[in-house]
Parts: sequence; C-alpha cells; structure tokens
Amino acid sequence: MADIKAGMPHIFTGTEELFVAQMLNLDLIDGINFQKGCYPGQEIVARMKYLGKLKKRLAYISYQPTTIENAHNIQSEQKNVGQLLYSSKEDMQQHSLAVINIEAIEKNALSIIDNEGQKLHVRIEQQFA
Repeated sequence: MADIKAGMPHIFTGTEELFVAQMLNLDLIDGINFQKGCYPGQEIVARMKYLGKLKKRLAYISYQPTTIENAHNIQSEQKNVGQLLYSSKEDMQQHSLAVINIEAIEKNALSIIDNEGQKLHVRIEQQFA
C-alpha cells in the first residue's frame, strides 16, 4: 500500500511492455537517467522525451473494493483511457496505481467495469505529474 501512495510503479504479468518509462513516472522519480549510457528501449524513451508529447501518466486512484486483474481497463465516457498497474485493499476501499490518459484525468469522470459487469466510480487520489 505504501508503494501505491508513493507512486512507485511495479510491473507484473499483463502489464509488461504496455508503457514507456515516462508513463510510469520513472523520469520524475529518478528511475531513468537521460545522461547515462544505453539501456533497453532507449530510442523510444528518448524520442518521447525530446520529440513527443506524453499522453498518459501514472495516477493513484481508489474505488469500491472488487476483484479485477492488473491491466484492467479504466474508462471515461465509455472509452478505454487507461490500465491498472496493481492494487491493494485498505479501509474498505481498493487503492491502485494506473496509467491514464492525461485529458481523462483532468476531466475526472473515470470508471471501471468489474468482472460482474458493475460500473464503479473511480476517484483520483493523486496525480503524480
């Protein structure tokens, strides 16, 4: 739970190879250094830093407790706008880190459809960018 509140991303089965380093905020927490030598995916990550516009960022969210898996879709206006990284249940709430479209975060009208088809309102606890 402490890693979720701190914005510390973890990658598990189902979420590998879905995100570039900046989407996971690794550039903000010194998890990646653009001054160092080569690393896997360097071209894509560097291109995003110097040429691209980042469209998704990590956010800490909460919602009604439910059982859903990593990489589960987050929706806004019935469109998929993000994916869950991982979650933890505490104080009768589910707490998660998710990579979400920045525009959707700003609108703050997010939901998750659980495994039973129930629509759950998502509350943004903290945006780390």
